[in-house]
Amino acid sequence: MTVTIKWNKMGPNAKIPTEAYGDPLCFDLFAAENVNLMGHDGNIMVGTQLRAIIPEGYGIEFKERSGMAFKGVALGAGEIDSDYRGELKVLLRYTKSDMFQISVGDKICQARLVKKIDRCHEEIDDSTFEAMKTERGAKGFGSSDS
Repeated sequence: MTVTIKWNKMGPNAKIPTEAYGDPLCFDLFAAENVNLMGHDGNIMVGTQLRAIIPEGYGIEFKERSGMAFKGVALGAGEIDSDYRGELKVLLRYTKSDMFQISVGDKICQARLVKKIDRCHEEIDDSTFEAMKTERGAKGFGSSDS
């Protein structure tokens, strides 16, 4: 089954997403502006000059690019719902102490089309919750380390 995302270029630096090799899970998004990320200076939004028509029942989820993460560029939150019609912007943060330059046309993140799963929310009482214990329980960060 093929699902089509319709793209609208909002400016001259916009670039329609590409897929690098074979049958990838994600597609690349590109910077449409030059940005200097200053180390430990907080988050910055990088514009793509793209708007998207995402089919109903789907969304787009942003993912870090491994090469950018290796260089110290971290990705902030990023999920796009099908009813959003504004410019796609990517929230980035530089984790090193110097400066990192992003130029127009640079790949800044990967994006993945995700299918919405119908869901409902149900409140349960403490005794019902406790009756549904698992082996892991409340063990969190590092709980599976030897």
